[in-house]
Amino acid sequence: MGPEQAEWYFSVVTAQNARTLPHLVTVAVENAAALAEGTEDTEGDKGGRPMDRKDWKELFAPRILQRGLAYYREGAVEMLQRKGDVVNAVVLGRERYRVEIGLKGDEITDWSCDCPYASKGTPCKHMAAVFYGLDDADRKEAPGPREGQRSIRALIEGMDPEQAQALLLRLAERDTAVAEQIRSATEPPSKQQVQRWKRQIARLLRRAAEGHGYIEYDRAWDTMCELDDLLSDTTGQLLAAGYVWEAFSLTGYGFQAAAQCDMDDSDGGLTMLAETCLGLWRAQIEAAAPDLRRRMYQWFQEVCRTSDDLCQELSWEAQQELFHDPEFLRSNIAQLDRMIREEQARPDRGYSRLPQLVIQKLERMEALGLPREELQQVEREHRDLPNVRRRVISRLLEGKQYSEAASLLRESKELDRKWPGLVSGYSQELIGLYEETGQTEKLLDELQFQVFQCSQHDLVYVKKLKEQTSTSRWPELRERLLAGKTLPGDLREAFLAQEGLYARLMDRVAALESLQTLDRWEDVLRPQFPERMRDAYIQCLDARMRLASDRKQYAAAISYLKKLRTYPGGKDAALARRWRTAYPRRRSMLDELGKAGY
Repeated sequence: MGPEQAEWYFSVVTAQNARTLPHLVTVAVENAAALAEGTEDTEGDKGGRPMDRKDWKELFAPRILQRGLAYYREGAVEMLQRKGDVVNAVVLGRERYRVEIGLKGDEITDWSCDCPYASKGTPCKHMAAVFYGLDDADRKEAPGPREGQRSIRALIEGMDPEQAQALLLRLAERDTAVAEQIRSATEPPSKQQVQRWKRQIARLLRRAAEGHGYIEYDRAWDTMCELDDLLSDTTGQLLAAGYVWEAFSLTGYGFQAAAQCDMDDSDGGLTMLAETCLGLWRAQIEAAAPDLRRRMYQWFQEVCRTSDDLCQELSWEAQQELFHDPEFLRSNIAQLDRMIREEQARPDRGYSRLPQLVIQKLERMEALGLPREELQQVEREHRDLPNVRRRVISRLLEGKQYSEAASLLRESKELDRKWPGLVSGYSQELIGLYEETGQTEKLLDELQFQVFQCSQHDLVYVKKLKEQTSTSRWPELRERLLAGKTLPGDLREAFLAQEGLYARLMDRVAALESLQTLDRWEDVLRPQFPERMRDAYIQCLDARMRLASDRKQYAAAISYLKKLRTYPGGKDAALARRWRTAYPRRRSMLDELGKAGY
């Protein structure tokens, strides 16, 4: 590579926008530093032991660090906040992943992410992206460099082409990865090279299947990670060098090859790979000229028509998320119309995509800026779908068209009466609407419907009903509620306590013969019914010991004898003697009684 090429290469690298791979020179310098320090490639510390914050990169394998840096530079880290010793952030991937990092002074004490890769505590690329964000925030807050110091970027920008050529040559001789990046950036990929990459993908999958044609569970995740790395590195280099279509088609080939494999993907490796491919395609489509973007869109349409379910799903998602020009939106609407007709013609409508497809069509129509009358016509055609009606209801409420919203909510309660959860939701929206508009009579009627007809998950609506009901009438409604079936067991007990019906609560708690229930209500009931609570514990412990069959269960029951002795007459309950007499052959039980002093 001559001086002119070196100068061009540095200009290409430094001109990459925030959605391309990290700058080659920066990566090269980091790689060289790692070599000089003898950094090992580890899979991350799973132990969660405290470590100095400045050493956070030691938690991650180099490939995970590189992908985390790419995520951060793409702007995938959102809502990064530090409150005291806890850092929280959301990282955009295929889904929104929540990352939490614990800090104490200059030490990292804990870390977690809810992505599949980190499910067993292994530090992932999303965590790495957040750490890069923290470092960046610290740099922005920290004082500037000491006088006379210059940043690495400034030093690189100040190099002349001869210096750049010599530095790149030295780095490439020490690190084959740098050499491969330089080769990809300066040599156009031939058809043979692309075929070699495809054969490399095929070999990777064949090797994982070990000649049996099936990738077992214990190899599936690592194989998908390896393929993820290969696609990220190779297509990233191609994109950085300007070979957009080659990067795009290789990404598609890799995912299709993986999706067509028979494998036990219980850990979600294919989902992780799909997330990566969607991110790669996003960068590739943004870098493509209009004609090439149309070609990419046509590729997705072809895959959607001819591939299996998994590839169809990802292809369809890519079309919806990545192509927003009017011509693509119109094409999407036409495609959705075909899919809606096919779904409506299905004889089996038990599980239908129709609601999702109609909403997607309405969203595309809105994005295209079609007249409101056309959207409303589609909403009328699909008025039988609950999610379409919910969409209309939300619009009416936002526009403060309360009368129309209430009418549609009442109609929806009748149309969807077979689905109790939907009916309860409509009722709750009506309650909120009547409260806001001060319609007290309708509010009282709807509260009664909610409390007496819908299963309750808390006492919020019961309390609202009591507030709206006269004191003289409330006892009647209270008894009706207790006789009904909308209050589950634990809420029924809470309601009795809330109403001060402690004798009835005591009856119910004793009848349940549950130690957990007795413990939960002990503080409330013991002051008023100490003897009854004592007898309830004795009855429950006797039943527990009859069913006990191992040392752990014996010890758990015997531990309650100390609590029992604090009750009036509890010392004379003689349970320990009774158990010794009734179960003389339970040696473990006798041993546990002895340990407890009985």
